[in-house]
Formats: sequence, structure tokens, C-alpha cells
Amino acid sequence: MFDFLRRKRRADDFELPPLPELPDFPEEIPSLKSLEQEASRRSEEQDDIPPMPPPMLETPIAVPKFAPKDVMPEEPARTQMPRQKGVFIKVDSFRTLIADLDGIRADLREYQKKIGEFEMTRKEEEVLFGRWQKSVNDAQKKIISVDRTLFEVGK
Repeated sequence: MFDFLRRKRRADDFELPPLPELPDFPEEIPSLKSLEQEASRRSEEQDDIPPMPPPMLETPIAVPKFAPKDVMPEEPARTQMPRQKGVFIKVDSFRTLIADLDGIRADLREYQKKIGEFEMTRKEEEVLFGRWQKSVNDAQKKIISVDRTLFEVGK
């Protein structure tokens, strides 16, 4: 309950276990060439392993052949299907649904007309822009020709 009144333990209060002894390291590090020779010797020893036994199946497994797609498979025997009950909705709900669908169709027709008008407007704007660009180019050519005539006459 009153743990905060107790003296806190310091790291010196804990007793550490003894450290394990370090392994002996070789005085000389083996060369890469000696390691390669040892690896080749090991691979030669592994050549003495007998070969794998033959497979258990002497004949290969046959893959089943499927009928071409244009051939219809035989129809399975018909089973008696339980009759499903009809789905009933209120007439008012049905009429509301049909009215909503008609409204959606009318909106779609209107949107298609608007899209057609936008396309026509865009094409007309492109034609008008082309005319403006042509008239600006013509005016620029005329100014250049007037400039040439004025400066050549003065010479």
C-alpha cells in the first residue's frame, strides 16, 4: 500500500549472473582457397549417394479429354422443383415506380439534347477561332509587307 515510502533499489543491489566463457578462436584464419578445397571435397563425397529410385508409376497419368464446346452435354434428369411463391407489391408502389422511371427517361433525353447542343457550340467555337486566327495571320502578313515597302522606298 505504501510502496512509495520504500527505498528504491539501485542497480548495485542486483546480483548479476556470471558471464559465459568465450569460445576459442583459431589463431590463424583459414584462407579462401582452403575453404574452396574443402567444399569441393564435400561435393565429391556426396557423389557417392545412390541415384533416386524410378517413379512408382510406369505409365504417365492420362489427362481426361473434354467434349468440344459446340456439342451440348446430355440434359440431367429433371427433378421436381418446389413452386416459388409470387412477389406481391402494392399497386400504389408500382405506379410510383413507373412514374419515377418515366421521369428518369425524360431527364436522360433532356441531358442528351444538352450534350448535343454543347458539342455543336464547341464545334462552332472552333470554327470561329479558326477564322480569327486566319484573319490575324492575314493582318500580320499585310503589316510585314507594308513595313518592307516603307523601308525599301527610303533606301
